Amino acid sequence: MKGYGLAGKVVFKTATNIATVWRWGLVGLAIVGLDGCVTLSQEECLSANWRTIGYEDGTKGRLPGFVAEHRKACAKYGIAPDLTTYQQGREEGVRHYCRPANGYYLGRHGYSYSGVCSAEEEPEFLQAWRQGERAYRTEQRIRELEREIWQLRENVERLKQEKNTKIPPPSCRLVKPYALGIVIQS
Repeated sequence: MKGYGLAGKVVFKTATNIATVWRWGLVGLAIVGLDGCVTLSQEECLSANWRTIGYEDGTKGRLPGFVAEHRKACAKYGIAPDLTTYQQGREEGVRHYCRPANGYYLGRHGYSYSGVCSAEEEPEFLQAWRQGERAYRTEQRIRELEREIWQLRENVERLKQEKNTKIPPPSCRLVKPYALGIVIQS
């Protein structure tokens, strides 16, 4: 099977600092959250290039019904989207989205697939997406195991410290009576 990837992309090495992992996770959630709040301003609705908006939605793998979000945003200003032009742009964008290299990228970074590719494009796209998704899951498992190893090492160090504090130095150890030649009779 042919491998897919994007040239020049940096693959993140596993983080050894849990705080760094959390920090980047929160940044990612913030970015995703911002992407979910897509609305158009009055100026954007008035000057909208519906083909471009459709193309952008298509390249993001958005479903055809996403135009309803734009319709809702522009309805506030009495403007309706040009649905035909939007759909033409979206179809072009979806063709870009459905390339195998993009499928691999999406799978590799943990993104889901919403089923927007055509019957002709979908098999190759899904094959690449699954390959990327396997790599993503493998990397996640490696990170999980590295965290477990780190925790086990911390536990070993803690136990060593506890052991060293519980064993008195040789000069403080109790002498057994028989070592002194004392016999205790009952």
